[in-house]
Amino acid sequence: MKMDLHVYWKKWTYVGILLFLLLPIGHLYADSTQNPADLIQSTVTALQVKISTQQGQLQNSPQELYQLIKSTVMPYVDIDQMAGLALGPKWRKASPLEQQEFVNQFGLLLTKTYANAILAVSNYKITIYPLRGDSWQTQQYVAVNGKVTSLSNGQNSNLTYYLERSGNSWKIYDLSIEGVSFLKNYQAQFQSFANMTTLLAKLNQLNSGS
Repeated sequence: MKMDLHVYWKKWTYVGILLFLLLPIGHLYADSTQNPADLIQSTVTALQVKISTQQGQLQNSPQELYQLIKSTVMPYVDIDQMAGLALGPKWRKASPLEQQEFVNQFGLLLTKTYANAILAVSNYKITIYPLRGDSWQTQQYVAVNGKVTSLSNGQNSNLTYYLERSGNSWKIYDLSIEGVSFLKNYQAQFQSFANMTTLLAKLNQLNSGS
């Protein structure tokens, strides 16, 4: 049975918070003196401080909040690749026009999700576990583990960030919480729609707020 995307989206707001914290490091320099885990932790901490100091202002200005997401998060998202991975087999069957429309709608949906999640960032503590050894210096792909802790009830959840080396930088291409992949969950939901027409109509409905 197809899950309503609105319900699905509320379920993954928690993931949206974490993904927001990580996406701005999409061009992490593969510095030989600092591994990806160290860079993730320092970046997460800096972003949490920045958001918490602007929380009141952003809460009272939705347009400013959207603009912040567009300027600090979306430039680091390879939205075409993410859209293709999230859409799964449907991507290959879609026409070029349908692919472009999906990319546009998916990007807008991500922007709105980050905006809804960002104000709760200061309510969580994110701990990144160090990578063992130095094999990451020659690996093409790395998985960085950690945990997120709710400051309100102390509940912990395990998380893993998946990164790919790209030249002198690292790019995050997926995130999982308690072993559940962000992109695979998207894919499962999108595949439940009979065709691209109904899926695009649903995304447009969500993005228009109706």
